[in-house]
Amino acid sequence: MGVTFKWKKAWWPRQGFCKRGIITESKKVSLSDMQGAYYLFGIILGLAITALTLEKGIMLCCGDRIRKARERKIQNKKMEEQERCG
Repeated sequence: MGVTFKWKKAWWPRQGFCKRGIITESKKVSLSDMQGAYYLFGIILGLAITALTLEKGIMLCCGDRIRKARERKIQNKKMEEQERCG
């Protein structure tokens, strides 16, 4: 007796197991059934728009200061490397 046959005998439903038989019923999917997905999409979209607006606002307000601070850090690192090397 093969392994597949043993598995089939152990796990496959026996004939006459379901007295009602196999009945497939379906119902139309309505908007209220999908409501959670739309809420989740709306929340994520709202958060993305808020983050984009904040990022643009910060860059308009403080962009020059941030850029200058980065440039100073880069210059300081270059000067430190030059002092170490020679």
